[in-house]
Amino acid sequence: MSTLIVEPSASDLTELEALLKSWGYSDIIPCRSLDDARVQLGLSSVSIHVLHDLELAIIDISETDSFPKFVDELRQKIYYQDIPILTLSEGSRSEKMPMAFAFGAADFVSKPIAEYELRARVRSCLRLKHEVDRRKSRERELMEASHQLSDLNRILATVSMIDSLTGIPNRRCFDENFEQEWKRTFRNGGNITLIIGDIDYFKQYNDTYGHQATTVLPTLRRL
Repeated sequence: MSTLIVEPSASDLTELEALLKSWGYSDIIPCRSLDDARVQLGLSSVSIHVLHDLELAIIDISETDSFPKFVDELRQKIYYQDIPILTLSEGSRSEKMPMAFAFGAADFVSKPIAEYELRARVRSCLRLKHEVDRRKSRERELMEASHQLSDLNRILATVSMIDSLTGIPNRRCFDENFEQEWKRTFRNGGNITLIIGDIDYFKQYNDTYGHQATTVLPTLRRL
């Protein structure tokens, strides 16, 4: 999994990259500007690839006013919608923090950076990302189970209306359809026709040879 760092200061960028690697985050994407980040993330017209394994973005917003636009571009891509953004900034927290959180930052760290604080907030952001991923995975599983249950219910509803021996609609199907037709005829006016047929000596044959030997009904189905 990849971690994006956007830091205009070359020395700070090197320090951040070294810290993250020392904590076990080896796949680092260092950028000196948001424009560089756009290229790396496939948000620019000159991009040649997209990072589908990005899990965290650390962005210094001390000297940039384009952070809101960048976040908006990032969130428009479905594979970046849940990426937590950890913002960095020099000066008073009260100056930059409201803007950072208003435009989608997950957390905020003031410069100069305290190593223990940065590490804790990185872990917090990643826990948030993993929890969101877990929840969405569970939602997909529940949605799939719901679709399967709906399909099964449709199959059961169909099976419950069909006679297993003959493969033709059974008495339950007849009752429901006849009631619907009766109501429709009563509502719209007109006539309803019911044809009733009987098979001579069917009961005696059935009692003697059993249901499985009866071929009369399947034959009638083809008429």
